[in-house]
Order: sequence, then C-alpha cells, then structure tokens
Amino acid sequence: MRKTKPFLAPIAAAALVIGLAGCQGGDIEGELTQKATQALSDAGLDSAEVSFEGREATVEADSADDAAAAGEVVAGVDGVEGVTAMGPDGEVALDSAAEGDSTDDADDTATDDATDDEGDDSAGAGDDAEDDAADDDAAGDDATDDAAGDDDMADGDDDGAATDAEKSEAQAALDKTAAITFVTGSAELTADGERAVREAADTLDEFENVRVTIEGHTDSVGPSGANKALSKRRATAVLEALTAQDVDAERLTARGLGESDPVVKDATAASDLAKNRRVEFVVTD
Repeated sequence: MRKTKPFLAPIAAAALVIGLAGCQGGDIEGELTQKATQALSDAGLDSAEVSFEGREATVEADSADDAAAAGEVVAGVDGVEGVTAMGPDGEVALDSAAEGDSTDDADDTATDDATDDEGDDSAGAGDDAEDDAADDDAAGDDATDDAAGDDDMADGDDDGAATDAEKSEAQAALDKTAAITFVTGSAELTADGERAVREAADTLDEFENVRVTIEGHTDSVGPSGANKALSKRRATAVLEALTAQDVDAERLTARGLGESDPVVKDATAASDLAKNRRVEFVVTD
C-alpha cells in the first residue's frame, strides 16, 4: 500500500509567508495613515478623514473645498502613490500638479514659475524699451513735419501709450469686474468666471492703450508650493481667455502669487478663505 506524503510543512510555510506579507502591508498603511493625519492637522484640516489601501489614499471631508485641499495635502506626503478625494456629493477633482506629487515637486514647480515670471518681465521690459525708443523717433519726425504732431504726443495717443488719466480710469473699471471663479482645485473657469473674463475684455477694449498684469492668488490651505503653482496656472488661464476675446497678448502678463498676499490675514473661516482666492488686474502701462 502506497503511503501518502505529509503536506503539513509546506502549508505551514505558505501561511507564514502570507501572514508576514499581511503584516508588512498593514505596517505601511498604518505608517502612511499616521503621517497623513499629522499633515492634515498641520494644515488645519483636522475634520478630514484619511484611510489607505496599500499606498493609495482615500480622503473624505464635509465640503468639496475641504476635500480637494485635504487631497492635495495627503498627496504631498512621502510614500503616497495616489489620492481619491471624496466630498458630500462624491469624488472631487484634485489639482493635477498636486495629486500624487510630493511637496518638494510642487516647490520645484513654483520655483520654475517664478523664474519664468522673471524672464517674462525682463523680456517685456526690453521690448518696452525698444518700443519707446522707436516711438520717440516717430514723435521727433512728427514734430518736424508740423506742430500738431507735438500736441498728439502730449496727449499720449500718437505713440500708443496710455495717459495717466486712462490708466486710472481703466484700473477703476477693472476693479469693478465680477469675481473670476474656477472649478475647485483647478485652473478651469466656471461659467461665472467666463462671464467675468468677458467683462474684463470689454474694459480692455475700451482702454486699448493700457497694459495689465494678471495676478493669481490662493488661500493658505495646502502646501504653499502647490498653491503658488495653482495661482500661476489660474492667472495664465485668464490671460488665455482674454486673448480668445481678441485682447492683444502683448498687453498682458500673468503672475502667480499663491498665498503670499492675502486680503484677510490668518484666515480660517470659509468666507475669509474665499476672499483670499482671487484674480486681480493691475494696470502697469
């Protein structure tokens, strides 16, 4: 009669391997949960809840804004490979630059944006200097031709430069533009935001000689580097929307200031945070 070979030893070994793997996965999830919970607390988002399946996080909050902000904070935690943010009405889209990236990556992006801004400003200043020199030459020719040319230059019309009065009037009109709003955590304009951009385009058409800087601002929720990068993308989105309305791109500059210049300092209330999330137009020339 053939004897049956015992299988108990292999089965026990397999069970031991599976048990160790399970403990390791639990350790990773526990460690990430602890780190993410601390990051949320540091960002003032204690009400948000975070859980992990492996390195994939699920964040839940009582509002869409808090869910998006909490998702960005958790995405910046070292070791996190993906984040799903859930608000009261379902999943909330995260800012593409913040999701799955570390805070260091966001800071690098912000640094690159700042460098781009400085480059743009320098290039713009150089172009303005060349344009001014050419305008001065043209003004001199007009003065030689007739005295009326001098009068036109004094008005600021002949060389295409805005007068101080035009700048002041344009700034006052732009300050009355409706708030430009975006889809939470993104640089996508809402329907109200698109209407506000059209309003600003009408003002710029009326004052066709002025140049403006479009400044993007965010609240202080989430990593500062991610906030600055988001503010630059929002300012750029407004610039592109204005050029789509036939505003000359050479008249426009976009800057992202992130959370550095709040309307309400040390804001914690939702209404105050909303005031700090804004796009402003600053007449420069």
